[in-house]
Amino acid sequence: MTLSPKRDLIPSIEGMRALAVLAVLLFHLHIAGFDGGFLGVDVFFVISGFIITRNILRQAERGEFSLARFYYARFRRLIPALAVVTLLTLAGAAWLLPPADLQAAAQSAVYTVLSVSNFLFWWQSGYFDAASHTKPLLHTWSLGVEEQFYLFWPVLLLLFLRFRAVIVACVVLGLASVVAGVLLVEQYREAVFFLAPFRVYQFMAGAVLAAGAWSIGGRLGDALQLAGLALFGVAVALVNGEHSPMVGGSLAAGASLLLLASRGSPFATRVTGNPVLVWIGQRSYAIYLVHWPLIVLFQFRTGSGLEPMEQVALGVASIAGAMALHRLVERPFRKTSEPDVGFAARAAAPATVVMLLVGMFVAANLWGLGGLKGQQPEDIRMAVEAAEKAFTARESQTRTGICHAGNGFELKQYSPRCAGVRRGKVNVLVIGDSVGADMYMMLTKAYPGVAFSQATGGRCPPLAGNKVFPGCDVINDYRFGELVTHDYDFVVFASNWKANEVPRLAESIRRVQALGRRVVVIGPGVHFRESTIRTLAMSPDFGSAQKRIQANADRRKALVDSVRAQAAGATFVDLVAAQCPRKQCDVFQRGELLYIDEFHLSPRGAHQIGRNFARENPKLFDVPGKTPVAAR
Repeated sequence: MTLSPKRDLIPSIEGMRALAVLAVLLFHLHIAGFDGGFLGVDVFFVISGFIITRNILRQAERGEFSLARFYYARFRRLIPALAVVTLLTLAGAAWLLPPADLQAAAQSAVYTVLSVSNFLFWWQSGYFDAASHTKPLLHTWSLGVEEQFYLFWPVLLLLFLRFRAVIVACVVLGLASVVAGVLLVEQYREAVFFLAPFRVYQFMAGAVLAAGAWSIGGRLGDALQLAGLALFGVAVALVNGEHSPMVGGSLAAGASLLLLASRGSPFATRVTGNPVLVWIGQRSYAIYLVHWPLIVLFQFRTGSGLEPMEQVALGVASIAGAMALHRLVERPFRKTSEPDVGFAARAAAPATVVMLLVGMFVAANLWGLGGLKGQQPEDIRMAVEAAEKAFTARESQTRTGICHAGNGFELKQYSPRCAGVRRGKVNVLVIGDSVGADMYMMLTKAYPGVAFSQATGGRCPPLAGNKVFPGCDVINDYRFGELVTHDYDFVVFASNWKANEVPRLAESIRRVQALGRRVVVIGPGVHFRESTIRTLAMSPDFGSAQKRIQANADRRKALVDSVRAQAAGATFVDLVAAQCPRKQCDVFQRGELLYIDEFHLSPRGAHQIGRNFARENPKLFDVPGKTPVAAR
């Protein structure tokens, strides 16, 4: 194995860090082929488990290990650069973000300083939480996980060392973490992603290699190194956010194990440990810290996706910023010798503490004050606040938690009034996901003479046998196995349709039609490329807000045509025709937004678009001999 004369550095491990951070960077820049680039974080966890365990065991064998020195060294290694980036991010956020988003950024800064931002982002990970591209400190969740690992692992490791059971303990802890993750991932997906106990197996994967001092060289090592690179490449290319965190995490951990086990092989030295990757790897922490706030703040200002030249510019800026951070903060602030030499090294700890206190003070005040509201025109501020309140009103009108399910919702929670059949009325059952809930809200306003029933669930499209989130399979079994057998005149399919789901729609329609039910399929609606509330908040007046929102409207014609084709034999209704009755799509009515995010309706939107919908389809639910429908 080739070691660098500086700090016992292993070039191939620096190369692993480089591959990991480049994967994350390219993923966040939306480069094609890197949908699983976020798995680079998992690689960092495995490397951390290996390095920390190896260093502690070596020092313990020499009788030199000290918990105080360990935590002090970790503090100087991680916190100064993090403090600088947090302060600069707050400054950029104060300049660029509207009050609500600045307040959210300030809140995340407080949690970041306290090393618990992973808990905050877990708590915020509900369906209607802000998109990830609006959170400039979201990436600090992984630092919270690492810092929490550093708190408990040295103490446990010393205990296991005393009983000569380090390897056994690593295996047991790792297996316990895997079992917990597998058992809970369906019901608590976000917790499994964000919380440290469910990441322990990745740290333990590296720790067990360090404890066993295992290293495979020669041709077998070369083969393992090549297999590890290939496995990581395949995972980065094929895994995406729709996959279980346990799937992607396990693949990344497996690839990291192969790469670490063969870290001293000739192939590892020449390829993974080449000078370019080593150079990037030594700056990987700085790159990781710098890149995400740059991307988020840039997109906040532009309000659109990244063009190719913007991707290149942001990539270059991330590397350049990381170089400055590494040279001016990481290196001089990091403890490199005993005793410390140089003013920067001596001042590192007190300077970091001052930065943390200043950052905490500024962030706490911005959080408590609700951002800098004076930067926003009063009429825009009031409209934004009204739009944010529409979230609560929408939950009431979509009967969330009663007839509309979410994560953790059990079928027994459905109220009997959600799906009843009323004599003498036209009875319609609405099934779908959160957009289906929107359609229930809209249809009840558009057709007051109809008795609407509802069985909707967030992220749960109305496809027989489909399982997307925990309980979705149960909900669909209930929809297609029991509900549709009731005496409904119509069953409405409504969803945030996705291209990969559409081929299964025809089969589900036939299943309902076989019971004698008439089927109405509401086609895909308009998607805006950014949150309508955030666009409004970033705008100087309503006119520019409306122009920018309308310019970002995607009518998704190809998807509409695809759903229309699958709905052959059913009644297909084009929702876009109601949303965009003229050349441009309606956005405001009486100063209120018609949408609460990129595509969900506000109650005002349900009313306005419902009127358009009923005018376009006045006889949609007419049934001879029953109460006529009075569309309004």
